[in-house]
Amino acid sequence: MLGASLPVWTAPWLALLFAVSDLLFLFCFLPETLPPEKRAPSISLGFRAAADLLSPLALLRFSAVARGQDPPTGDRLSHLRRLGLVYFLYLFLFSGLEFTLSFLAHQRFQFSSLQQGKMFFFIGLTMATIQGTYTRRISPGREIRAVKQAILLLIPAFLLIGWGLTLPTLGLGLLLYSFAAAVVVPCLSSVVSGYGSPGQKGTVMGTLRSLGALARALGPTVAASGKSRGTALVLPGAGLPRLPTSAPARRVPAMSRPHRSVLPPRG
Repeated sequence: MLGASLPVWTAPWLALLFAVSDLLFLFCFLPETLPPEKRAPSISLGFRAAADLLSPLALLRFSAVARGQDPPTGDRLSHLRRLGLVYFLYLFLFSGLEFTLSFLAHQRFQFSSLQQGKMFFFIGLTMATIQGTYTRRISPGREIRAVKQAILLLIPAFLLIGWGLTLPTLGLGLLLYSFAAAVVVPCLSSVVSGYGSPGQKGTVMGTLRSLGALARALGPTVAASGKSRGTALVLPGAGLPRLPTSAPARRVPAMSRPHRSVLPPRG
């Protein structure tokens, strides 16, 4: 109710004020509970540890894991970084398509809010069914193979969604898209959890989740940059206009609004 009564431009500033107020309250009124012997010996080391958890490049390189105690070395560290990169790129494309899907369905198929809700219900139900019947039955050691197959299915899924002109084509693309979404993230998380010492499991999985959050923040931003005035730029591959693709983009005209007369009816 408070947000609805304020101008639109004041909402982000109000949210920032609340966030800063929370930080100040925690800093002033909550005591430090970490024992002195376990604290960082210097501020510089503390800033370095924070940078390893905040820098996108450090996250992709798993620097917090590499500089920790008993880190994975050699091929295992390179494999971990490669898995993290695949995880980031997949969620980058996934979140971009997920964000632009509502605009595509509205402009191309004139979906109402109820129809879009049914579409996302279909996606969620399909993902839950596949995870319960197929993904959880994947035997240990076969996760990477399942991930490769699921990622390959994304190619026809993005093409069908981006270029399909009929509802059956869109439904088939969403079905393949949901299958990949139900397989890739659980299997990659299962594989990555096997890296690192027992004391580093939290750091490894936390870095992986941070990469996922970064991808979900950047994906919609890049995908939405294809939205231009009067048209929506739709590409196979989450509608990403700034990334090179092997297929040309298609411009879909925006749905025009019917002209309404402002004159009162006669009689």
